[in-house]
Amino acid sequence: MAMRKILSIVQDADIYRSSVINLQASENVISPNVRRALASDFASRYSHKENGVNDYGGTKYAEELEESVNELASEVFNFKYADAKPLSGHVAAETVLAALVKRGESIMKIPERNGGYQGYLNGYLPSLMGFRSYDIPMKPDQAIDFESFEKTIDYIRPKVVILGQSVFVKSYDIPKVRELCNSVGSMLLYDASHVMGLIAGGTFQKDIGLCDVVFGSTHKTFFGPQGGIILTNEAEVFDRIEKKITWITMDNFNISRMAGVGVALEETKKFGREYASRVVKNAKDLAKELDGKLPIKYSPWFTESHQVLIDEEGLKKDGYDTIKFSEDLEKNGIIVDRIGRIGTAEITRMGVDDVQPIADMIKDAYIGKDVKERVNKFVSNMKMRYYES
Repeated sequence: MAMRKILSIVQDADIYRSSVINLQASENVISPNVRRALASDFASRYSHKENGVNDYGGTKYAEELEESVNELASEVFNFKYADAKPLSGHVAAETVLAALVKRGESIMKIPERNGGYQGYLNGYLPSLMGFRSYDIPMKPDQAIDFESFEKTIDYIRPKVVILGQSVFVKSYDIPKVRELCNSVGSMLLYDASHVMGLIAGGTFQKDIGLCDVVFGSTHKTFFGPQGGIILTNEAEVFDRIEKKITWITMDNFNISRMAGVGVALEETKKFGREYASRVVKNAKDLAKELDGKLPIKYSPWFTESHQVLIDEEGLKKDGYDTIKFSEDLEKNGIIVDRIGRIGTAEITRMGVDDVQPIADMIKDAYIGKDVKERVNKFVSNMKMRYYES
């Protein structure tokens, strides 16, 4: 088969994605203004300032951009220090851990079986960086088992405790975690990759400021392109993190990507609270509409975030697994991931305030009905909001 022109693939992908209902929990859609920033002249430029001197000429606007974006991030998230240079949430995590955890030390994190991020498993970042990773004990309802955690943290005495999950429907009791961390001298970190936009909008984890460092990606519930961000209130901690970025976890920070994050921060500053509250409401409403026809977890509260979770054991009773469920919906133009999450960030950005039609289409597709025409009609009425046109 002859290889197609790359721009043809790009064009087809754009057309395809504009014709579906995207309910993937780890994705969002960027505004035309963010796209403009990404495609700007910054996309092919460098800027690297060290000891007060930039290695490159012609960088006055790049330097202004970096300073402005970081100041804006501090304002939006209400932290004293911010850095939007990391190229992804994973790179942000790697940078923070490189700064704060030495070889031979330990961390504690949310277990993978409870939706924790795989990157913190012993075969991945801990293996690369020479530390050990242990699980925070969890209850079946996504809450921390504090009785067990108190014993475990006292035994392990980790250098850091990392909160945050990939499967993420409930805020943590941060004051309790903070108290336990203080009792053994552990730092408290928060990987907010999935809920960054909800935190910025004030609808999730409202006591986030009790954490020593918050970091994560900028493209899930947040309005930005793919990238990462690091936040802290502690000058000494920020200085240690900054020293682990250039020449260690990364080199060029992709100026146009940072420009896109900056535009997304401006959009969040203006529209973030309305957007975030609507995302959570849509998730709760969608879960209620689906419950009883599909096996939805955690009834009657369902979710506090942008994610609705499907019970895989319930799917099996109906002859499904999470992969077949995703594939059958995709045939009808409804996109969900293959691990049992349904997300409401993108549909909310695209103007959806009433999720019942979407729930009805999912329920019908689940029992084998063809809903492609209904999906096409619904998509034709969606229109992006929460940006300045």
